[in-house]
Amino acid sequence: REMLVHLIHNQEDVDNDISSILDIEAELKLTAHCLQRNPKSYSAWFHRKWALVYFMTGTSQKNEEHWTNMKSMLQSELELCVQFLQLDERNFHCWNFR
Repeated sequence: REMLVHLIHNQEDVDNDISSILDIEAELKLTAHCLQRNPKSYSAWFHRKWALVYFMTGTSQKNEEHWTNMKSMLQSELELCVQFLQLDERNFHCWNFR
């Protein structure tokens, strides 16, 4: 995360769009794979939340398409939480993420 933040803050792009550095789909795919192997991995849940928050707040292009994508992404996250909580309703990492 420190390296990504450093790259984002030091990029010379005028529009300050982090999507060129932080590939949110790749981050979500990676953490989903990690969570399938270990659903109670604090670091995987924390990184997933960090990536989502950073992506949502870090882009300067907050148009209608951006908000539609965010809504869809958050809905997918809730569905993912439902899946993990069906496996183990005591997964407090998932509850905290939710």
